[in-house]
Amino acid sequence: MAPENRVLKAADAGMSMLFKATGQDAPSSLDGTSLSAIDKAAEAVRAEQPGLTAEQAYDLALRNNPNLYTDALEG
Repeated sequence: MAPENRVLKAADAGMSMLFKATGQDAPSSLDGTSLSAIDKAAEAVRAEQPGLTAEQAYDLALRNNPNLYTDALEG
């Protein structure tokens, strides 16, 4: 094997990890996750205060229930 081919094969082997697909373990649904709990809390806030934007409802839900945020961080 020519030296150039060995170098190219080594480079190819080293770079193969760069093209590996990622994110395959992500759940297809958020049901039952801490993010789902945040969504439900925000929906409840917005039902009580319909004038809020979705972002404001999320903010208020997390301020009222800081444990939802820490649960989401812990995964």
